[in-house]
Amino acid sequence: MADWQIPIVSRLNLSGEFYRGRGIGGLGGAIGTSILYGGSPKLPFTPIRGLDTAGGWTQLKFQMTPKIEFNGVIAEDDAFAGDVRGFAVDQNNFGPILGRNRGALGNIVFRPRSDLVFSAELRRLRTFPVYSSSSITNQLNLSLGILF
Repeated sequence: MADWQIPIVSRLNLSGEFYRGRGIGGLGGAIGTSILYGGSPKLPFTPIRGLDTAGGWTQLKFQMTPKIEFNGVIAEDDAFAGDVRGFAVDQNNFGPILGRNRGALGNIVFRPRSDLVFSAELRRLRTFPVYSSSSITNQLNLSLGILF
């Protein structure tokens, strides 16, 4: 795993993360799957494999004023579908096996006070299941945060 934070100019910052490994489905932009079953998980001798994945994200942040910032992010997580094919099938793994996610988002963050945060975000995610065709999801998020 590696991460970075690079100040470009006074109000522009580039940050991100890269990861690679087995069984790390809970990290960052990962697809959420850490292990795969090579048969029914109810049977005692079913082979289990840690899902090999690589991915990461990078973010460009523009701090317009001390209270307003804009962010743009791109991300990808690739679960090495070649390692999955022939080992695992959907019905043994509690739903579709995701091979790759690609995403992009943009948001605006407003901090009217030091303890209050508002954010609006538009996110686009394209998911590639191993055994079926890809799908695209668009998501609009509106958030409120209280810092303490």
